[in-house]
Amino acid sequence: MPILVDLHKNSIINHICPLYTILYFTMEQTISIIFTSLVMIFTLPISIILLFLRWILSKLFESKEKIPESLKKFKEGTQESIIRWYKITKTSNIDPEEEDEDDDDYYLNSMLLIVKWNDIGLRYRNIQKNNVINVIQGFNGCQQYPNNLSESIFCINDILAMGKQQIAEDIVTILRRTYFERHLTSLGKVYEIQATEKGIFEIREDHDVF
Repeated sequence: MPILVDLHKNSIINHICPLYTILYFTMEQTISIIFTSLVMIFTLPISIILLFLRWILSKLFESKEKIPESLKKFKEGTQESIIRWYKITKTSNIDPEEEDEDDDDYYLNSMLLIVKWNDIGLRYRNIQKNNVINVIQGFNGCQQYPNNLSESIFCINDILAMGKQQIAEDIVTILRRTYFERHLTSLGKVYEIQATEKGIFEIREDHDVF
């Protein structure tokens, strides 16, 4: 009879121990999950912020790296406008699927005319900047590009009657005839910019314009 009792006790213990073990491991896993969740809740915002800062820094360095040395003579806002014009013009004229690095490098279909204003000269000679801008924009194929007031950018495109280079030369000629005074303070400097498909910028300064 005692043997039967012992067997009965052993049977109960054998049923209870697995249940206890299951409960123990279940609680341990639950605590682990809760702890992991709390860690993720507190660290996830930090991770997102770090990723966002990394993205911003990469964009800043990327934009600085893409500014060619030849454009450093212009202000930062003008440099960014020139690069933006280049990207837009290149995209609208080139099919990326057909682009080949071994192909010849061609000029883009438009060019830029940039005026670096001399505000002292404008005030001294009592000439309104907008009047000069209106003269420039009076030419067909020429349109002002949005930019800061200290350096005006004009985009010149070919028209049916003449090409963009001839239009730029005619603009410089009319400015020289209208405003140039050798012994007076200059109104600013004028630059012509052409870019190739592969990002080579050719800059020419027109002297004694106004």
